[in-house]
Amino acid sequence: DNLEILHARQILTQDEVWHLRQWNSNLAESIWTWNAHTIFMLYDQGHVKNDHELVFLLERVNKGRGGVASICAQLGTPIP
Repeated sequence: DNLEILHARQILTQDEVWHLRQWNSNLAESIWTWNAHTIFMLYDQGHVKNDHELVFLLERVNKGRGGVASICAQLGTPIP
C-alpha cells in the first residue's frame, strides 16, 4: 500500500506507518498537525532561526490544512 511505499523510501518509519494505520479520523488533515509538530521540534532545536520564520511556517501549515479541509468537505457533500 501507499504507506509501505513511503516507508520503503525512508519518508516514514515503521512506527509512523503503524500509527497511521491505527488512525480512523481525517488522515489528510492530521498530516498537517504532524507537520506543525515537526516545525515546533525544529524551532526548539534552533533550526528555525526566529519567531518570524516560525509564524511564516505555521501560517503555511494552516493554509495547507485549510485547503485539505475544504477539499474533504466538498468531496463529502452530496450532489442533488
